[in-house]
Amino acid sequence: MPSQFPWQKAYKAAALESDKSRLPQRIQTAEVTLLSRLTELTTRAEDRVEMNALKRAMNAIRTMKRKRLGPG
Repeated sequence: MPSQFPWQKAYKAAALESDKSRLPQRIQTAEVTLLSRLTELTTRAEDRVEMNALKRAMNAIRTMKRKRLGPG
């Protein structure tokens, strides 16, 4: 299934990474990509769907860091 939004590629790469040594870089790349897109969005109604998807992805990234990488 293709990604709906361009930033989802970086998010999926982090979520699906099984090599623990590569996971921190994947997570960092995903965070930068998500935050970059978040700053580009406006408050237009058309952006609301993507904004909600970005917020869910950011929450998932935080959970991934905590559960898969442990305390920083």
